[in-house]
Amino acid sequence: MSKITNNPFLAKCPYIDIHQEYSSIAKIIIENFITENLKLGQEKILILHGKGTGTLRRTTHEVLKHHPKVAKYYYDGINDGLTVVELNIDK
Repeated sequence: MSKITNNPFLAKCPYIDIHQEYSSIAKIIIENFITENLKLGQEKILILHGKGTGTLRRTTHEVLKHHPKVAKYYYDGINDGLTVVELNIDK
C-alpha cells in the first residue's frame, strides 16, 4: 500500500510530492507530471501538496482547473493534503 494514502483504490496511482516547492515551480512540475502520465495512458494520478498554509493546494487546483485534459479533481477522502486527479485519456 502506498505511504501517501490509506485508500486501497489509490495505492497504485502514480504521484508527485510538491511539498516545500515555490508556487511557480510547482506549476511546472504539475504540468510536466500531467503530460508524462497522459503519454503513459494513466487515468488517475495523485498530487501531494500538503495542508500547511494552503498555497500549494490553491496553486495545484488552479493548474488543474484550467488544464484541458483534467476531467475532475478532488481531495482524497482520508488525506486532504492530497488531490486525486482524473485525466481524459484519448483512446
